[in-house]
Amino acid sequence: MDHATQVELTRRVIGFVDRNTTELADAVYLNPVSTYTSPQHAERERERLFRGHPLFFGLSFGLAFAGAIMLAALAVGFTALADSSDVLTAEQQQQVSAVLEDDAELMSNTGLEALLVEETPEVSAEMIRINTEARHLALQIALLIPILAGAAGILNGFRMRRLPDPVAAGSGDTILG
Repeated sequence: MDHATQVELTRRVIGFVDRNTTELADAVYLNPVSTYTSPQHAERERERLFRGHPLFFGLSFGLAFAGAIMLAALAVGFTALADSSDVLTAEQQQQVSAVLEDDAELMSNTGLEALLVEETPEVSAEMIRINTEARHLALQIALLIPILAGAAGILNGFRMRRLPDPVAAGSGDTILG
């Protein structure tokens, strides 16, 4: 796509947002039911869309789920490492647990250092060490979830290839709506 087209499309989209609208058609389009029930139409779609090869896709909730798993693993790992620390006092360990219970957040070491400016160098170094270890473990656990879901999807795809195609019921020429 050339630059001028990109600029024009961007301006149109920003205009839609400003006017709280979308691209509107001249009239309502009624799609015949046969579009959804026709074996010939389904075959054309399979040929054009898949071209004889399976496509990998997933639901967007998988990203949110992996993020939730990562934050949970981060909170559990960070709390466990803080509780086993010889540097942090019991009060500091309790504070870590309380903060993570209400507001777990994946944070870089740089971001964490900014929050620890009032702590002693030993406590700051220990919190950075704990953050690094807990973050790496949380990321590994979070990456495992989509890998397992993808493997399950691939196995399910092989299972579905053995199933017969559904047969259309009725004439298929009725328009709903």
